[in-house]
Amino acid sequence: MRENVFINKYLSKLIKKNSGAKNLNDDIFYDRKNKLAVTVDTYNEGIHFLNFKYPDLIIKKIIRSSISDLISKGVVPKYYFISASLKKNTINKISAEKIIKSLAIEQKKFNIKISGGDTTTGVTNSFTITSIGFSNKIIERNHAKINDDIYVTGNIGDSFIGLQLIKKKIKLNNKKSNFFFKRKYYVPDVPFNSIKIIKKFANTSIDVSDGLIGDLNKLINKQNVNYILDINKIPT
Repeated sequence: MRENVFINKYLSKLIKKNSGAKNLNDDIFYDRKNKLAVTVDTYNEGIHFLNFKYPDLIIKKIIRSSISDLISKGVVPKYYFISASLKKNTINKISAEKIIKSLAIEQKKFNIKISGGDTTTGVTNSFTITSIGFSNKIIERNHAKINDDIYVTGNIGDSFIGLQLIKKKIKLNNKKSNFFFKRKYYVPDVPFNSIKIIKKFANTSIDVSDGLIGDLNKLINKQNVNYILDINKIPT
């Protein structure tokens, strides 16, 4: 069963009198009274990250992917919780030290604080991140207006190219380009400095994770508006 079908047909029955849930049609929960914004994401090996060969990079990838949900809503992330279900012998002294070092770097870079979590043994490697922030308002989905412009931060497709290089499905002769795109896959850019701009100018917003077209459709899925992408006006 597709995720959107499960949510719309079944889970949506449970959200009556819970305005903060945003009808389960946004990336975060937002309690306006308490200015509380929460997002939860699960990342599974083989689906959301290729493998656990580089634990220091993978942990950066999932932390940044999590807080980007808040950032895209104009919310400054403050706290995070991390739960892990890991195969036996996945974590040893070396990998543990790499993970802790990466978390310390990310905490300092984005001014976030680890605040709890859980660990257990499983049949595959999986992480669930809960990120929390506080804000007077958020930029919601389905608030697009006629004649709105569409903006993205960063370059669409860099991470995908990096993944194809790691899978050896494509090849680049330039070493700098190889490193650049692989780095984009493991350590995606987070537009932290765009929070104030998003909050000031955006009518609606979404964190792009499933591709530009797919996420644009999610962004306006309950509105009677259309969008036009003029590739001739996209800078190269």
